[in-house]
Amino acid sequence: MTQPNSIYLTVATRAGYLLCYRWHNNNSTEISSTQLSEKVKPKDRGKKMSETPSVPPMLNKAMTLVLRLPMHGVVSKSVLLISFTGRKSGKAYTTPVSYSHEDDRVTIFTHADWWKNLRIDTPVTLRIRGQDLQGYPEPIAEDKVAVAAGLAEHLRKVPSDAKYYGVTFDESGNPRAEEIDQAVQKVVMIRTWLC
Repeated sequence: MTQPNSIYLTVATRAGYLLCYRWHNNNSTEISSTQLSEKVKPKDRGKKMSETPSVPPMLNKAMTLVLRLPMHGVVSKSVLLISFTGRKSGKAYTTPVSYSHEDDRVTIFTHADWWKNLRIDTPVTLRIRGQDLQGYPEPIAEDKVAVAAGLAEHLRKVPSDAKYYGVTFDESGNPRAEEIDQAVQKVVMIRTWLC
């Protein structure tokens, strides 16, 4: 008797993405996140604001669940939930994202379009390390110099995120400037000022 195909997610997370996927079939082979995202049908991509082409919706749902559980500590040191209201729809959205935190400022970077719903005069809720905090977001898309400086600072604090931006580090442990400059062409920085 053959077992039907199914996807098993191993909760070994980093920056909101599952690192280990298992596509279970007769051979029980392991596949990479790239291969898994290729198995997501193109017509199913882009339907939810919280997903990008490389992040399947099931992954965001799994991360959202983990970050709301008492055992959130496994991932909440570098991943938070941001909750906001859709600008046109008025619907509530929540998405997991990687972050860095300094004093009353939380910095987030995204490749996805959900940031367009954020307004500096409309608060968002950030679930950080099991606590819900209110803040005012400041999306920065056009000022690439500011985004580059912010991304370099973020990657010094959360170096494991560098691979998501195609950035490597020099001998001194600093992100390579030319790779940062290339990465910021597709990235938006969101600085959220906590209340």
